[in-house]
Amino acid sequence: MTTSSRSSFRPDVEGLRALAVLVVVAEHLVGWPSGGFVGVDVFFVVSGFVITSVLLAELDATGTVSLTAFYARRARRILPAAGVVLVAVVVAAWALWLAPRAWATVLDALASAAFVENWHLVALGTDYLASDGAVSPLQHFWSLAVEEQFYLVWPLLVIAVAVVVRLLRRPGATPALLGAVFGVVLLVSVAWCAWRTGVAPAAAYFDSVGRTWELAAGGLAALAAPGARRLPRAARRVLTLAGQLTIVGSALAVGWALAGPAAAFPWPWALLPVIGTVLVVTAGSGTLGPVESVLVSRPARWVGRRSYSLYLWHFPVIVFAASLGLDGPGWVVAQLALTVLLTTASYRLVEQRVQRSGWLRGAADPTGGSSSVRDTAAVPSSAVGPAPVRAGSPTTAPRRRGARGPVAQVALAVVVGTVVVGASAAQLRGPAWLIDPAAVRAVASPGTSGTPGGPAAPGASGRVVGDPASWSTSSLRAALDGAVAGAGDVPTAVLEGAFSSASAPQIGPEGCRYDVGTDPALVEPCVTGPASAEHVAVVVGDSIALSWMPAVVEALGPDWRVLGLGVGSCSTVEARFHGGDGGTAFADACSESRSHLVDFVERTAPDLVVTSSSAAGVDRLLSGATGAEAAAEWRSGTTSGVERLSRAGGGARVVLLGAPPRGASPAACATRATRAALCTTEVEPRSEAAARAEAAGVADARAAGVDVVRVDVEPWFTSTDGLVPVTAGPLLVRSDAQHLTEQMSRSLAGLVRPHLRGSALAR
Repeated sequence: MTTSSRSSFRPDVEGLRALAVLVVVAEHLVGWPSGGFVGVDVFFVVSGFVITSVLLAELDATGTVSLTAFYARRARRILPAAGVVLVAVVVAAWALWLAPRAWATVLDALASAAFVENWHLVALGTDYLASDGAVSPLQHFWSLAVEEQFYLVWPLLVIAVAVVVRLLRRPGATPALLGAVFGVVLLVSVAWCAWRTGVAPAAAYFDSVGRTWELAAGGLAALAAPGARRLPRAARRVLTLAGQLTIVGSALAVGWALAGPAAAFPWPWALLPVIGTVLVVTAGSGTLGPVESVLVSRPARWVGRRSYSLYLWHFPVIVFAASLGLDGPGWVVAQLALTVLLTTASYRLVEQRVQRSGWLRGAADPTGGSSSVRDTAAVPSSAVGPAPVRAGSPTTAPRRRGARGPVAQVALAVVVGTVVVGASAAQLRGPAWLIDPAAVRAVASPGTSGTPGGPAAPGASGRVVGDPASWSTSSLRAALDGAVAGAGDVPTAVLEGAFSSASAPQIGPEGCRYDVGTDPALVEPCVTGPASAEHVAVVVGDSIALSWMPAVVEALGPDWRVLGLGVGSCSTVEARFHGGDGGTAFADACSESRSHLVDFVERTAPDLVVTSSSAAGVDRLLSGATGAEAAAEWRSGTTSGVERLSRAGGGARVVLLGAPPRGASPAACATRATRAALCTTEVEPRSEAAARAEAAGVADARAAGVDVVRVDVEPWFTSTDGLVPVTAGPLLVRSDAQHLTEQMSRSLAGLVRPHLRGSALAR
């Protein structure tokens, strides 16, 4: 058989796209259904099905696949609308947001334009299921990146099979060989996905290799569809209805199933929407009657045709509105209206105009107009009809107009592959300015790379308020009260210091904060003060502990040598808690790293040990304890932790500085219009519970004879009304949700000093 010019339009596939995009938009807009993100999994299967059907039709018509035509079709379909959204989002970011978040958006736009946004998010440590901090308005471009990376390899597999079939002179073997190849790809990807979800769930969500099986499932469905059409209509109706119910059920149930602390996706929960979608695209046709009535309805098809633009525009609208505090039912309606308006304009003025234009049209048609090859819901009839797909012969294939030779095709694949793979690798292993707004700001505006955190300004007495010696408890409380009252008038110069470089340098890329499990031979402490100093202090713990190091160094003065060493998210509290996935891998690695910190203390033989701990672990205990039981476990872990540090230090005093209360990240909450008005928060119950448990644990250790004190720092960060502002006088308090800026940490030296000196010298 040869490819007919006719196409079998699949209105049910168009409706399936509508269902997918609607659950995604609803979840982002109103938080329901809580598993709406599975709509992306539906998109993956549909994309794999449609694209594979197109490739099979071209293979049947011409005997091969034109990479030039394939990439041209993808460019015509993807680039125009995506480009408009990227430019619009960057412009809006600079108009509404301050420099830290605006520069971050620029980096997201660059990664999105190169179709590597998924790896950009992995490099940033983004956790889709537990977002904390500033959400990128371009985060949703990760799924486009996964698809385009998949399309880099998929047509090459089809071409390779065509070559093998031609060499074997067995055209009838094409479907079986394709099925075998697709099946191997699916199984390898499933294995990787299962492993990746277990060891790094946040990264697994965006991992192209771990998502390939979903698109490959769509490819297998394209191969199976001709055979499925031979099934009795009653059986196909049952399968199609079961598929739709599975998709809807997964959108309702998966979010609920992932509500616990062990949330991890995509494996195995993505099986539900993938299986449901495979059933619909394989058994369905759009002509099965009532079971497909919703999918083929005019509203569903209207949304389905615009699903791409709707997907692109909805998330920036929601993120920008949230950053301005525009919530409530009325604003939800307004966001929806704006999204529909932008979607309609994008579809009519960009998508349709480009499809009607001559841009890349010749390159996109591999058969000179004789084929129905389209990347839409119009699936070529040869791909869904009853006859098996086979490799055509040169005598039956239509004459190719503008076809490129094999050398040019290989060169094109190499160039495109090099660009995408290189850009992906650069996100994970490249220069800091590809992922860190502070680094790109320093490159773009070298004159702005001075000390962040806001300028120091004279106070009423003529002293510099930001001077480390200036704060007293009362003056600091007055500054915090003033920050709450005047949050809407905070100078943008202060808020624009909320780059990562504003944090204590000890937790930066050149500092002494390491990941759990890092080989101790590769770690080096941060050191200040001369080797000949009379006294030695160590600062150990997680990144919260290291954020106190500027205060400790300033408080102790020049006659002390201070060494710091920290492990990210791994405190000195002797409690076993997971890293967010519910597994034991993080806890095991943290325990090992904690032992290395203790060894470091023992080797240093300090006069003083300073530590601090994030409260995050109290909600992630492997024991599953909550409430009073979790507090008791944290209390016991605190006691054991300070006792262990004291023994390692040869009886040195241990000072446990409380963790600053978590608050809003200034990069996420501050805008040009609202300044810091949306940045004031209340103290989290988790922080209060952890603080009480720590205090009790320290009291237990003191009763056992350990020289340890805990410093309650909450009054240093809260107003009289118990609120947590983001500034104190002219200083930015935090660079993110909890880490102190270097200036704020240093300014607290006068308050820290009395707790560090004294009996620390008595050993």
